Amino acid sequence: MHMYGYKRQTMPNLEKFSEKAIVYHNHYASSNFTVPGTASILTGANPWEHRAFFLGGEVISEFAHKQIFNVFQNTHNTIGFSQNIYADQLLIQSGSDIHDHVNFGRYNLNNDVFYDEKFFEKD
Repeated sequence: MHMYGYKRQTMPNLEKFSEKAIVYHNHYASSNFTVPGTASILTGANPWEHRAFFLGGEVISEFAHKQIFNVFQNTHNTIGFSQNIYADQLLIQSGSDIHDHVNFGRYNLNNDVFYDEKFFEKD
């Protein structure tokens, strides 16, 4: 992309959007999969602190309300939505800190948990 130094403008609409957006130039992931990575984004803590390590896991009770939703709940309307059931579990754990939690299944067209299905015999 041009904003990252590519000479040609191949994505003009995205470039225009990026002029007013927050653009990350240097980011490090706190984990290599959904649950600990999402928990770190929401809490600002590292996985060894919030302890959400496995699929379906939650942060420890100390971090349940130390999430970004809690910081803004008195001054902003907060909403949480995820299309990933494992990330959605962390939103559920936020509880009353989120003014509106859009349930995982609301926009799931067939109400199946796609990534829980086995695709291959040895999966």
